[in-house]
Amino acid sequence: VGLRMKTYDGTLLENLQQFSDRFESYAMQRTLANNLYAYAFPATFLIPFLIEPVATIYAPYKMMMAIVRTQPSMKGFMAERLLGSLVFDLSRYADLMLDVMIAVLIFFFPGGFNIQMFVGLAASHVYIYFFDHYRVLRSIQSCNYADKMVDWWTQWMMSIPCGFMLACVVFKANCQPGYPCVDGDTMVAGCAVA
Repeated sequence: VGLRMKTYDGTLLENLQQFSDRFESYAMQRTLANNLYAYAFPATFLIPFLIEPVATIYAPYKMMMAIVRTQPSMKGFMAERLLGSLVFDLSRYADLMLDVMIAVLIFFFPGGFNIQMFVGLAASHVYIYFFDHYRVLRSIQSCNYADKMVDWWTQWMMSIPCGFMLACVVFKANCQPGYPCVDGDTMVAGCAVA
């Protein structure tokens, strides 16, 4: 608004009255897509996973090694327990689902950002795959998969990005040939219902 941006028909953004009109303007779409991409890659998709090997493997091992070395009472089983690494859990599912949810939001914006977002997502997930592969083979004591509830909940959580994509279809189909034209709160409600 402060930059005196205009819509395709020359209307200033500050003169648009409805939320949906402001949201659908290209200037707003481009800015929101840039912000979403900057948040997603590398900040959410990659940086936490680059820090994770140091924070979850190297630093705890070095701290426990210092404790065992400086405490003469730490012997045998207790020393082995302290020097052993953590048990592998399934919290990675939540990390990956968050990445997918963020990536799917890019479909609400102009198509020029789709390839960048999904290349960043794919590259980050390749790194995560190799890191988890290394961690399972070299660094963890055991894996604890007691039942299939985590998998069931992960499948259920996959409905959230699918719902985002359905809402995006409703949003993008608005006023296209063969589809009705709605605006304002009706559009927001239609996306929410989807």
